[in-house]
Amino acid sequence: MAIQDEVVAKAEEVADQ
Repeated sequence: MAIQDEVVAKAEEVADQ
């Protein structure tokens, strides 16, 4: 599933804030 990629992308986005 590609859900992991979405979760990783969101985590990086949040970590950048």
